Amino acid sequence: MIFWGVLGLIFIRIVYPKLSHLIEGIPNKKGVLISWILCLFLIFDSGLSCIAVSRWSQRNQGTPATNELRRKIDQ
Repeated sequence: MIFWGVLGLIFIRIVYPKLSHLIEGIPNKKGVLISWILCLFLIFDSGLSCIAVSRWSQRNQGTPATNELRRKIDQ
């Protein structure tokens, strides 16, 4: 608990102001593009995670991989 508290204080006092200044320096047009790219990446990552968890659940129930995608996920 103390470790996380100290780490949080360090982040707020040292890292956040520098990071905020860096983000505010990004031009608006580039910022919108970067935001969309990150948004699409997070959607892709979330979908892939859902597929992996679903396959993990099927594998625990003893369901074998029936196609190439499921075999690839199992690896």
